[in-house]
Amino acid sequence: MTRARAGIEEVAGLQDTDGLWETDGLQGTDENVAEAVRAAAHRALELVQAWLADERSEASRLVIVARQDLVGAPVWGLVRSAQVENPGRFVLLETDGAHGEERLAAGAAAPWEAMAAAVATGEPQLRLCAGEVTAARLVRAAAPPAGTLADAIPDTASDATVDATATTHVTVDASPDAASDVSPDAAPDVSPGGTSAAVGAAFDPNGTVLVTGASGGLARLLARHLVVERGVRHLLLTSRRGPAADGMPELAAELTELARAAERARAAGMAGAAGPAGAAPSDPSVEVVACDVADRAQLAKVLAAVPADRPLTAVVHTAAELDDGVVHALNPERIDRVLRPKVDGALNLHALTAHLDLSAFVLFSSLSGTLGGAGLANYSAANAFLDALARHRRARGLPAVSLAWGLWEQRSGMAGRLSDVDLARMSRVGAAPMPAEEGLALFDAATAYGAAYGEPVVVPARLDTAELRSQAAAGVLPPLFRSVVRTVPVRRSLAASGAQGTEGADGAAGAEEPGSALAARLAGVARSEQDRLLLELVREQAASVLGHPSTDEVQGNRAFKDLGLDSLTAVELRNRLKRATGLRLAPTLVFDYPTPVALAQRLRTELVPDGPENEPAVLADLERLEAALSDVASDDSVRDKVAARLQALLWRWEDSRSAGSEQQNTEEKQEFDPSSDEEMFALIDEEFGDL
Repeated sequence: MTRARAGIEEVAGLQDTDGLWETDGLQGTDENVAEAVRAAAHRALELVQAWLADERSEASRLVIVARQDLVGAPVWGLVRSAQVENPGRFVLLETDGAHGEERLAAGAAAPWEAMAAAVATGEPQLRLCAGEVTAARLVRAAAPPAGTLADAIPDTASDATVDATATTHVTVDASPDAASDVSPDAAPDVSPGGTSAAVGAAFDPNGTVLVTGASGGLARLLARHLVVERGVRHLLLTSRRGPAADGMPELAAELTELARAAERARAAGMAGAAGPAGAAPSDPSVEVVACDVADRAQLAKVLAAVPADRPLTAVVHTAAELDDGVVHALNPERIDRVLRPKVDGALNLHALTAHLDLSAFVLFSSLSGTLGGAGLANYSAANAFLDALARHRRARGLPAVSLAWGLWEQRSGMAGRLSDVDLARMSRVGAAPMPAEEGLALFDAATAYGAAYGEPVVVPARLDTAELRSQAAAGVLPPLFRSVVRTVPVRRSLAASGAQGTEGADGAAGAEEPGSALAARLAGVARSEQDRLLLELVREQAASVLGHPSTDEVQGNRAFKDLGLDSLTAVELRNRLKRATGLRLAPTLVFDYPTPVALAQRLRTELVPDGPENEPAVLADLERLEAALSDVASDDSVRDKVAARLQALLWRWEDSRSAGSEQQNTEEKQEFDPSSDEEMFALIDEEFGDL
């Protein structure tokens, strides 16, 4: 890291591997690329963790400069998740040219000025190319070509929509007074087109389709779909356990029978049409093989065994690994474990099939690689690599589409480990869980869209636009969604962009301190009321994080861990409280203050600091007086007596202050400085009389 200029606190360059990913095909360098990916991800993790651990950086943002190629894209995925967990602490920047980062590190005036202007927009993720600043947005994909099953998607309830979505870059005005929200008008103008024949050609019925990670729940759904709906007759299903995985022999038998039934139906249809006789197709086949696709030798052996009469014509890579954890708790080993099936496996598939005439090369990615996700930094990095590999193949004329999936309702395989709280947290990003039939229809729509328009990365997701509009109204909508849900532009100045404590979920600075209204409200009430208000705030936010409809299940003195909070929900609770209070709160906040009561007291200390130790005790006495008055009957005559007596006391106190008499001061202090509750209430009885 180098000390930066032009108002940027720190900048890190992550481009120490120039050239490894530039060679065509990668057959000779793919292992080096995998190692370079791991090294870059480790370095990014090191930088992020060091930045979060340094208390001096709490008021600053770390700008990480990396390209979105094969090595740099996983860095973007990892940091996107760090941004979700720690709003306002990181900015991602991509620059043009093979040595743009080196020019920045050298401190050239023009690049630094351009970089400062880009970061001043408040966008958390930016591209700086030829002096123009752009930011990524999701845009609704054009209607898929005719012949897909997209029209089979049923109407959805409420405001949820099912759509395939792609990314585009839109221009961001980097001037200090520019609106940071942008119009989607810069999105490419894509018109519907294509034919059903082009769609069908993606899966040749006479060729073999390889499905990796086949023991997973989604892969099993997809295998049935390929046979029944897409006419695939030859399947090669691989997983690390192969036939030993639960239910795989039964699945193979089921798929074989489904393929034979579909073949008989097609044959009957051809006979009825009295068409010309053709060569009899080979008998359908489904083979289940144990193979770790991240092991080059194992995969090469499996591919070499594919019969010549039904050659490999399509690949669907679904293999994956999960090891959730907040970014400050990750280590290189946990990064590598999750990268291996997606990075090494996909590179092996890419290299070993580059000479084949494939019609489809489909990568199962995740929306987390595009948006980031709490606890998913390593998984986001792995999926961002798949997106980059799809772009890499497309640029070289090879078929590829990376499907950055939203949530599925399917609760098996890796998803089977998710709790209801996990699913609720993931749904709050604006992607609602979708039923299997909708997901499979989106598979058809997204692969058809990618093939027809050459789009390498598509986001098939069920978007909950009601949730997204709610986030937009609260000022916490992730910028990536701003072209999906229209928002009112917020004008920001350079000073506001750098203000601390004003970031929303997307890291963009707002016009006013989010906790200012809360602090003003607390300043005007007694300490007991401050504690009550803040405890209610903590309970409400904890209930929302845990998915409870009310605060009844969030008891004030019960430990957060007993309430069901884990490290991920603790991060979300911290971020919610950070937005509500405007305070800088540590990631370990919930563990440092383990009950709602303790946390509320901590917030009060920060929002309404106690005065000096020698502060007159009269202020505490007045708080007790205020509490006593709240118990006074609502009889108007009594209230009039109390009000008159309090007004008289106020006048006497002001007169004593102006007189400057030492004797009067002593008497007033004695009158207003009782040493116990009993004396205080005796004073009230004496002054007010018998109420």
